[in-house]
Amino acid sequence: SDGSAGNSDIRAARINDDGTIGPGPSTCPACVADFDGDGGVTPGDVGAFFAVFEAGEACADVDEDGGVTPVDVAEFFTRFESGEC
Repeated sequence: SDGSAGNSDIRAARINDDGTIGPGPSTCPACVADFDGDGGVTPGDVGAFFAVFEAGEACADVDEDGGVTPVDVAEFFTRFESGEC
C-alpha cells in the first residue's frame, strides 16, 4: 500500500462470479458416503473417492485434519459402511 486510503488497499486472493471475495462454493461431496453424488451409497463411491485420494485433492481429506493421509481412507470406509452423511 502507498499509505493512502482507498480501494487500492484491498487485496483478494479470489473474486467470485457473484462479486464476493473469497473461495467459491465447495465442489466436495455434501455426503462423504455418497462420494460420487449419484444419490445412493454404491461401489461407485469407492472408486470416486480413490480417484480423488490418489490425486491428493482436498476433498479426500475426509477427517478434515488438513492433509490427505491413510486415516482419510479409514474414515471414508467408516462413513461408507454406515451410509452416514
